[in-house]
Amino acid sequence: MSIIELIETGRGLTFGTRSYLNGGVYGALPPGFMTLLVVHRGAASVTYDGRQLVLVGGECGIIVNEQLAHFTYQKHLRTEVSWCEARLGARKQDEAVSGRGVAPKLPISDRIKSILDMGLETGLESSTTRNELRDSLGRAIFAAYQFESSQSESAQNTSRGLLRVRTFIDEHFSEDITLLKLADVAAMTPNHLVSAFGRKFGTTPIRYLWKQRAAHAVRLLVHTAMTGSEIAYACGYKSPYHFSRSIRLSYGSTPTEIRKQKGFIAPSDIRENVQNVLF
Repeated sequence: MSIIELIETGRGLTFGTRSYLNGGVYGALPPGFMTLLVVHRGAASVTYDGRQLVLVGGECGIIVNEQLAHFTYQKHLRTEVSWCEARLGARKQDEAVSGRGVAPKLPISDRIKSILDMGLETGLESSTTRNELRDSLGRAIFAAYQFESSQSESAQNTSRGLLRVRTFIDEHFSEDITLLKLADVAAMTPNHLVSAFGRKFGTTPIRYLWKQRAAHAVRLLVHTAMTGSEIAYACGYKSPYHFSRSIRLSYGSTPTEIRKQKGFIAPSDIRENVQNVLF
C-alpha cells in the first residue's frame, strides 16, 4: 500500500523553501496535512498529535498531522528547510503511515533532492500544465520517500542477519556447518547471503568459517599441549590430514612448524614426564 493513497485527489500539492537565520517557528499548521520536511542545515523540531520529530541538517522526515503541527527551528542557529505538503484525503492516523513501511526520518538522498529541486522550480504560479507537473512531482517525492524507507528497512534487516551469521560462526565453528544452515540463521536465500556477506565483510560465509577454525586451531597449537588430531576435531576439521593441509594453505607452515615458530613450550607435566598426584 502506498502513502500516495492518503493524498486527497483534486487538491494541489505545494513545494516551499525558507531560511531561518537565527532560528524561528512556523505554525501552527492546520490539521489534515502530510508534509515531507527536508532540513538542509541547522535543526528542526516538529510537535504534532502528541509526537515529536527532530531533524538535523542532511535529514528529511514525514509528518501526518491530525491536529495542529508546530515547527520550531533552533534558536541562534541558521536553519534552511524545504518541504512538500499535501492535504489528506481522509482523516488518517499517523499509525496508518508507519504501518505502510514508512520511516519517520531518513538521510536526504540524491533522488529526493533531485525531485525536490524540480518541484521548487515550478514556483507558485498556476496553470494547467504547471499544476499537473507540480502535483506529479509532489506524488513522486512521497513515493520516493516510501521507496527509500523500505530500502533502508531491508538494509537494516540484512545487516542484522549478517551479524547473526558471523556470531553463529564465531560460537559454533567446531560444529558441522553448511551454507544452508547459515542461510537459515540469516533468514536469507543462500545466494543472497553469499552476496551480502561478501559486500559487508569482504569474504564468503564459508571462507570466514574456515578462517575462524584455522585461527582457533593456531591458538590451540601455541597455547596448549593438545595433539594435532585433538585440535583437528575440536576445531571442526574432518580429519588430521584435512587439518594439516588447511593450516599449511592458510599460514604457509605445517601445524608442527607453527608450534615451533610460536615458541611453544609444552607444560612440564608433559615435557618432563613429571608425576602428578591428585588427592
